[in-house]
Amino acid sequence: MSKVLTKPKVTSPKHTILSIGLCMLVGLIWLFIPHPLVGVVVGLIPIAILIVLSQTFWLVTLFIVFSFFRIHEVFPTLYPLKIPLMLSAAALSALLWHTLISGKIKLYWHPVYRWLFVFWASLLLELYLQRIEMLPSLCSTERTSKS
Repeated sequence: MSKVLTKPKVTSPKHTILSIGLCMLVGLIWLFIPHPLVGVVVGLIPIAILIVLSQTFWLVTLFIVFSFFRIHEVFPTLYPLKIPLMLSAAALSALLWHTLISGKIKLYWHPVYRWLFVFWASLLLELYLQRIEMLPSLCSTERTSKS
């Protein structure tokens, strides 16, 4: 009643190439960052991407909660993790994915947005002109002394 172990058939070398490529990627990253968690982090990246793309609402909600209530400042141990920054980057990337690539979110242009665009364009133009106006005073080499 013993089963004979047979070698599995490889119908396509795609999985082999992908596995070797990922191992080489982890090895290259390990050369630049010699830390034992590099392999674990690289292995968790695909799972993190799937969570980010499927839970966009919760990412945006958590970003708003952390930004408005400053939870990361209440607990000092959370401050170096930069949680609002990571939540905003994840939420923006998920929104961009759903808007530009998958097309699940459709954008529309309301006529009021035109006035907002005109306001921002005039503001940026004014800032640019102010910078050009201040440029000679910033670049001057003359020093004034109080003697």
